[in-house]
Amino acid sequence: MDQETLFKTIRNREVVLWAGAGFSKYAGYPMGGGLVRHLFDTLSKAQQQQAREYAPSLDADGYPNMPLPAFASLFVNLFNGRLHELRKEVKAVYSARPKSLKTHQQVATIPFFEHIVTTNYDSLFEQAYGQDKLHIVTNGEQIPYQEPNKPTLYKVHGSLEDLNRLLITEEDYRAFYSKADHLLWGAIQALMASKTLLFVGYGLEDPNVLVLFERILDAVKGNMRGAYLVSPNLSQLRIDWLKRHNVTYIQSTGEQLIADLLQDLKDTAVPALKKGGIELGPTTQFLRNLGLNPTIKTSENGYHISQLTGVQGEVAGQVTLTVREDGRASLTQFQQGLSGLAYHIGPSQLVDFEWRVGGVNLGLEMGSLVFVRSHTIEKTVDIEFTGGLCIRDATLRIYSSPEQVDFLVYTDLHKVQIRVPKKNIHAKGFKYSATVSRRHRYTDSVDSGLLHARILQSLGRGEGIALYEDGERIWSKEETPRGLPFIKQGESLERNMQTLQVVEKGFNIRFRRFKLTGDDIDTAAELSYILQMKTRVSKAFKGYVDAVVEDPSKLPESQDQDVVVHQQLDTTYTLLGWKLRIEYEAAHVLKQARYKRRGKDKTAYRITSATRELHTLYGPEQATSVAEAGKPEPIQRLDKIEMETLHGDESE
Repeated sequence: MDQETLFKTIRNREVVLWAGAGFSKYAGYPMGGGLVRHLFDTLSKAQQQQAREYAPSLDADGYPNMPLPAFASLFVNLFNGRLHELRKEVKAVYSARPKSLKTHQQVATIPFFEHIVTTNYDSLFEQAYGQDKLHIVTNGEQIPYQEPNKPTLYKVHGSLEDLNRLLITEEDYRAFYSKADHLLWGAIQALMASKTLLFVGYGLEDPNVLVLFERILDAVKGNMRGAYLVSPNLSQLRIDWLKRHNVTYIQSTGEQLIADLLQDLKDTAVPALKKGGIELGPTTQFLRNLGLNPTIKTSENGYHISQLTGVQGEVAGQVTLTVREDGRASLTQFQQGLSGLAYHIGPSQLVDFEWRVGGVNLGLEMGSLVFVRSHTIEKTVDIEFTGGLCIRDATLRIYSSPEQVDFLVYTDLHKVQIRVPKKNIHAKGFKYSATVSRRHRYTDSVDSGLLHARILQSLGRGEGIALYEDGERIWSKEETPRGLPFIKQGESLERNMQTLQVVEKGFNIRFRRFKLTGDDIDTAAELSYILQMKTRVSKAFKGYVDAVVEDPSKLPESQDQDVVVHQQLDTTYTLLGWKLRIEYEAAHVLKQARYKRRGKDKTAYRITSATRELHTLYGPEQATSVAEAGKPEPIQRLDKIEMETLHGDESE
């Protein structure tokens, strides 16, 4: 719970990271006691003897049991007060190449630390962040030049770049911590009053560390807002001591805590951003530090990251899900390549779901998932059928599984999938199953619809196939199994597209990105029929009695004779996003027509057909089109067209 609260405070950019010597130990640098041993080993035999006599006690190996500041002062005294020898040795130790930068590099990816304080002499933070990515403060004169877009590193004990300012001896510490008005220390005290401190690398069971930590706490007494100390295996006595100083103890190591923090940010940052629980700026910077480029959109409560891509190319994605018991068998079949190329999982089949990109949780809600099998071969090919059809620059993908091989051919508008059982693939008349579909929900043009129809017919007729890559034949089959359903589908689709071609030509238009409904088919068929009549209908019915031209009053009642009734029409049709106006003549032929006078004055006539037949013929006079605003209505596939003959009981 304490760690969870700490991480939340870090996400709010309210924590100052304070690193001690233990935080650099993994890199191969000694802590205080280790530096005492190193300095002791550089002394002459006589100097070592003097140091042992001065030390209050010796450890099992004969080294003085002394805090580092006290031994550093002794070391200087042994060289007659010359600080140069001490500083030279300190630089030699902490300028050595580190064994690792891992933890410091992890810190560098976390932009939620705006301020870092360290009592270490090494340059691990500088190396991890990179040149010009940190504002480094080693003395009060540098504070006014802080840059707001860079984290600030306070090196309170000095830097190897300025050995004259190193704090290492007792005298150095007393001078620094006793100056309440010291500019550097004053800036740090101001941070402590407004931020929570996170101490890492301070093992309080080490007397060297305890002395230093006590000095820090004493210096910030009354100013500290709150603090956490991370250390492994601290005694209860020390834990109680920390509580009295308003410091919360977390059982861990600095390295582990930073790793846990990094993982927590990967888990929670993007979902929290969507809910407005984290700031956009540091979150996007965090993602970029991880090598990810976010696409950001606004959401109801904050911001939504809709996509994560790699800054320098592809980045790994990972989906973790739990499927209900009744769906596991089919999922296993898909994983083993025993089912189709795609596998769909609906929300009702999912127990839980998580999607990560580059290790970052996208925080997506559970929805439908479609898994698509990866292909083993991909080529750009030309496909020729022996019937003459040629498909240029198609994408061929081959998917192999234990039971079958799938060939997928993609054009800009179509997808052809052929599945062949492995046991049949080399047979002369191999068996296969195939599907042909459009890649989009619409037909791009009449020409693309015709191509789709001809692909169906070529496959249905069992035509031979040859594949060419860069002009060279790479595979061929003299014949393939016939598929009658493909032929029928292709012929029906071809008739429908040819009908639309007639309408396009008659009105000088082109249909684009359309779908067809049954009503559209009827409309297209009627327009096509009208447009294809080349002669005036009056000439087509030469020899018939014209009920319009002839005076029916001169005709006897009940005379069985074929009669033509003419009609001048001006109609506007709506078809696939166009308003199409056409003026035309219609002629209706009543077989064996009978006349019957009607009305009081007997001037009106009722004409009926003895055979109950009515034939209609159209002839175009003028066809115009007007573009309709908006998109075409959704459409389904075409059916067979038969509009030549109409049947009716009578006509008045």
